[in-house]
Amino acid sequence: MPETGSADQHSGAFARAFLPGLVLGLVIGGVCGAVLPPLIDGGPRIQRNPNPNPDAVGARDRENEEASQKEREQMEEAIREAEEKAKEGDDAADTGGDAPTPPAGDDPTPGG
Repeated sequence: MPETGSADQHSGAFARAFLPGLVLGLVIGGVCGAVLPPLIDGGPRIQRNPNPNPDAVGARDRENEEASQKEREQMEEAIREAEEKAKEGDDAADTGGDAPTPPAGDDPTPGG
């Protein structure tokens, strides 16, 4: 029977290949983690004025305001129409409009 030195060979291969790669990966990861975020994040920050000058509003902003105003008017008109239709529906119900028909197969007469 041949000698089996596989346990020694596997631990030697592990120590020669995996451990240096692990150490190298940890070092590179640590350096990149410490250096890259400040480099990526570090540019000049853009400060926005909380009270912009109304005279400096651009054409695109004016178009957006006009579109918003048109949209608001359309919504108000739709709400008004819906309220009018609902009121008309209430008036029809008050005047004794047509009663809904019972489902097929139901006997509408009491006790029958």
